[in-house]
Amino acid sequence: MVKVIFFNSAIYLLVKYFMFFLLLAFIEDRFISIVLNQAETNQELLRFTTSYFVQVVIFSFFLTIIFTAPLNFILKIKNALYFWFGIAIFICIEYITYTYLASPSDKILGLYNAAIGLVLLYAFFHRSIREKGSMFT
Repeated sequence: MVKVIFFNSAIYLLVKYFMFFLLLAFIEDRFISIVLNQAETNQELLRFTTSYFVQVVIFSFFLTIIFTAPLNFILKIKNALYFWFGIAIFICIEYITYTYLASPSDKILGLYNAAIGLVLLYAFFHRSIREKGSMFT
């Protein structure tokens, strides 16, 4: 759908992380326990919601900064075998980074991140991925 350039790789990652953190807000009622249950007034609700949103934006930008260059490099690989190997390594490193640095208590969340990433990767770059052909040809 979009051309493989550095900017599009960064946009893909931002969208991916925003979707992932949005999903996390509703898993096990995190948003309710972190924001809604803590707020006693409308001002506190606004303050806690804003704080939660700012944390999501900061984490999303931080992860995007870390992973944009490697992802862009992998997306530009022409050989299908090397491309899929690169994507697999990328997903493993991203899983380890998120799971062991940000969420060591719940390892399944890294799998949600990977699933969202694969779906959006195809949605964003399906034309480029199909042009690489099959790794078995």
